[in-house]
Amino acid sequence: MSRDELLHSCEISSSNTFAQALQELEECGFIRKYYSIGKKKKDALFQLMDNFTLFHFQFIEGERPDENFWTNLGGTPQKYAWEGFSFERLCLWHLPQIKQALGISGISTNICSWLYKGDDDHDGAQIDLLIDRRDDTINLCEIKYSDKPYRLEKEEYEKLVNRISTFCEVTKTNKAIHTTLITTIGLDRSGYWNEVQSTITLDDLFK
Repeated sequence: MSRDELLHSCEISSSNTFAQALQELEECGFIRKYYSIGKKKKDALFQLMDNFTLFHFQFIEGERPDENFWTNLGGTPQKYAWEGFSFERLCLWHLPQIKQALGISGISTNICSWLYKGDDDHDGAQIDLLIDRRDDTINLCEIKYSDKPYRLEKEEYEKLVNRISTFCEVTKTNKAIHTTLITTIGLDRSGYWNEVQSTITLDDLFK
């Protein structure tokens, strides 16, 4: 959410106290503040990152689970969605390891995301992790949780191509786009696997 969206949601006015609260939450790791490429600092976004707080909102608040709740949760869309979002946060907590796995630890970078709501010429698009490098390259990272080697099918590959095309046209970047897949186990070498320029696995995040 943006700062204005947070103020509206909390039904409070902008103040130094609110600004200090945001800063302290960021410094304590409860939230992260980040920018979209092409946006000004005032358009910063804030994302809740504290795992227990997110777990509370998702599974505890308002729930009265019986003794079989957790057993029955397995294999449900709710559990798959939680695993996907959890893996995404895990990646964001291990950005230095991601840079090391890519061999770019010594290159100055700006970590950001990109959200485009669409217009008459382009569909909306969202990219959760972009590593904007000083060497005129951008690692466009796709984060995919899977309990087996991830297979890049034609439909998902076409979506990826469209996101890259929209990103380049809207941002008017002249930097090279390096497609990076971050997944749990690795990439299934079938389908469109050879269209991905680099792959990072869960093991790389803990080196």
